Amino acid sequence: MVLSPGGPADTPYGYEVFAQRFATWGFVVAIVAFNGNTADERGKEFPEILDWFEKHNADSGSALKGKIDAKKYVACGHSRGGWAAIVAATTEKRFAYCLALAPAAPVNLPGDKRPPVCIVSGDSEPADVASAKTTFKLFEKPKFQITVRGVPHMLHKDPKTPIVCAYATAFLNYKVRGDAHSKKFLEAQTADVSVVSEE
Repeated sequence: MVLSPGGPADTPYGYEVFAQRFATWGFVVAIVAFNGNTADERGKEFPEILDWFEKHNADSGSALKGKIDAKKYVACGHSRGGWAAIVAATTEKRFAYCLALAPAAPVNLPGDKRPPVCIVSGDSEPADVASAKTTFKLFEKPKFQITVRGVPHMLHKDPKTPIVCAYATAFLNYKVRGDAHSKKFLEAQTADVSVVSEE
C-alpha cells in the first residue's frame, strides 16, 4: 500500500496510526512525503513507490523479500493525498484498490480504471460530506462509503480514529484479502457509522 498524507505532505509523520493498524493485518505500507506536490503530481508519483516495492520484493537481502503481492496494490491517502490516491488508482494499471480518507473533492476521474474503492470520512464538516458523495458517484461498483459521525476532516487525530481505522481495515480484509467475514463488519450500521455499499 502507498499512503499519501494530507495537505502538503511534506512529512510522513502523523499517519502511523493507519499504517500500524494495516500492518498488524499483514499489509506492507509506505507512508510517503511528497513535498508539497499537487494531488495530480503526487498521483503520478505513486508508481515510483510500486517500483521500489517490486525491487525489494525480489531482493534476497531485503526484509520485504517475497512478502508483497504485486496483484493487490492499494492506493491510499487523506485529503489532498486522498485525491492523489484516486488519481493513482484510476491511471496506474498496477493499483487494484483505492482507499480514500476524507478525499479532496474531484470534478471527474482522470483515468479509465475503476478499481474497488472505499471512501471513509466524517460528517462534522460539510465539505467532507459533499466530497465523499461526489467521489462515490464517480466510481463504479464495487464501492463503499463510510461516514463516521462527529469526526472532523483531520480524522487521524480524533477520539473516533480507531473507528475510522477499523472500517478501513475491514475494506482491506474483505476486498484485498478476500475475507468474507470482514464484509459483515464493513457493512455494519451503528450509532456512530453510516454505510453505503454497492457491489
